[in-house]
Formats: sequence, C-alpha cells, structure tokens
Amino acid sequence: MDAAFRWSGALSVAVLSAVVLTARPMPAMAGDVWISGKDFPLAPGEFTIGNSSSVVRTVTGTVDAGKRYLQYQDDIYREEVIETFEESATELTFVDQSTLSLGPNSAVVLDRFVYNPDSDTNEFVLSITKGVLRFATGKLRSDSYEIHTPVSTIGVRGTVINVAVGDGRDGTESMVLSVIEGEATVYACGDKELTVHEGFSSEISVESETCSYREPKAISALLQEP
Repeated sequence: MDAAFRWSGALSVAVLSAVVLTARPMPAMAGDVWISGKDFPLAPGEFTIGNSSSVVRTVTGTVDAGKRYLQYQDDIYREEVIETFEESATELTFVDQSTLSLGPNSAVVLDRFVYNPDSDTNEFVLSITKGVLRFATGKLRSDSYEIHTPVSTIGVRGTVINVAVGDGRDGTESMVLSVIEGEATVYACGDKELTVHEGFSSEISVESETCSYREPKAISALLQEP
C-alpha cells in the first residue's frame, strides 16, 4: 500500500479529533537550551502567525534562541521549527485560517508567512523535512502557498493535501503527495511538473542522485493494492 495512507488513521485519531493531552517531557539533548512558553524569545517586531489548536504528547518548537515544549494554544512564529515525537501529533491554525496537522516523528519549518488582508502580496512557505502532514489552505490567494520537501516543491491551489516524506535511511529520499480536495502542482526531477487532481496521488524519489516519479494515480486504486 502507498506510504501516504499508512499514517492516516493515526493522524485522524491524534489530531483531527482534537484530543489534547499534557506533553510528556523527553530528555533534553546536550547543547539544547530549553525555555518555557511564557519566556519564548522573539526578535524585535516579531509577531505570532498562529497557534497550536491541538497538541498530543510531545511536540517542540525551536527558534535560534532555544527550544520549548509546545502546549495547547501556544503562539507559533515565523521561522520556527515544529517537531513531533513518538506517538505524538499536533495541529496548527494560522491567522489566515489555514491549518497544518503533523503526525508522529515529523518536522516542519515555518519558513515565511506574510498576511495582509488588504494586500495581494501575501505568502506562506513551509518545509517538511521528515514525517507526514495534512495541510488545508486558508484565506490567502491560491498561488500564495508553497511546501518544500527534500525532493520537490509543491504549489498548493485551494486545497487539502497529505504529504509523506521518507526518512532516507535506506539511501532513498522520497515524497508522496495525495490530494484530498482541490489541486496541487509538484515540481521535481529538474524540470518535471506534475499536476495532481483531487482524489489522486503521486510519488517522487531520489536514489544515488537519480530522480524518478510516479504519474498521478487514483487514491481509490492505491487503497486496493497490497
């Protein structure tokens, strides 16, 4: 079965049902500077871009000055790294009403976020470095959203999508995109551009610097595969 579907049940239970549990602390690694949410440092002029609408078990947020355990309804910030651990998950809601759900053992960087309801120059760019996510677009123009993975860039168009990124331990970097609603465009393998429509999924993989891709295939057909 396609990798994008193996996590969907756990993500739905952990995040989409909005179960909120107390974070379970994990041992801090050497060199980490741990700080409480109320003392989370911000650069001059920095402001929140959203908050954590659901937190299950252990989720962290990291900026240059340090790391914190993310709690329910904590503010989140531009350039923050959000990471989940074993049996953990989170859902983030942004000021433009877009949402990002992360499954276990996942990490994203909130690279850029510009939102002005009175302007057409808005932008939301994030990167997933490992794990799985579900992203639903908000009030920004459809061409304002962009998701980077280790092997591709995804242009999101008024969409709900699932993205799964392989861990690369077998020497292969991979990404599986499944479009639940709307449409998305994948840019990968140099000049390859794939349009993935609602109800379809596509996969990109890179092994030994060789990039390959799977043309979009119906999710219903993938679910029937062993």
